[in-house]
Amino acid sequence: MTLFLSAMAAAAETGGAPEAASGGLPQFDPTVFGPQVIWLVITFAVFYFVMAKLVLPRIGDVLEDREEKIADDLDQAEQLSQEAGSVQDTFEGSLTEARSQSTQIIASARSDAQDRVNSELAKLDTKLGKQADKAEDRIAAEKASALEELEAVATDACEDIIAKLLGSPVDQNAIRDIVKQEISGRGV
Repeated sequence: MTLFLSAMAAAAETGGAPEAASGGLPQFDPTVFGPQVIWLVITFAVFYFVMAKLVLPRIGDVLEDREEKIADDLDQAEQLSQEAGSVQDTFEGSLTEARSQSTQIIASARSDAQDRVNSELAKLDTKLGKQADKAEDRIAAEKASALEELEAVATDACEDIIAKLLGSPVDQNAIRDIVKQEISGRGV
């Protein structure tokens, strides 16, 4: 401000003529203040008009578009988040159902396997029982055959021994009855 006042004082001393030749600043020359103010108002009005009608609406449009894009992106992100949550819930439900089904399948397979094992064991038990019965029958037949042979051998041996001791033949039926009684009495 003091610079302005000193320029005004200098202009007043020189009679108000511009000091173009002396190298002074023309904008501080009071004789040209009127045109400078007019050009300032015109320039300000043009810049204001350009800014108000051209630049600021474009900037406002860009800002609105950006806000809309951000809002759309946030809405889309929220929607995708909700979809991801529902997909996760569906996945977890499917996983739980699959685990339940696998548990049921395993239990069913175990039950079927146990039933088959029990069935096969029953068949094997029946088969082995039949084989054991056949073996017992064969053993009993072999035992009876052996006892008959033993009885026959024992009867012949007793008959020969008694005949040699007595020197005369003995009744074969009596000896056979005695041998049978002895064999059966011993539990053979």
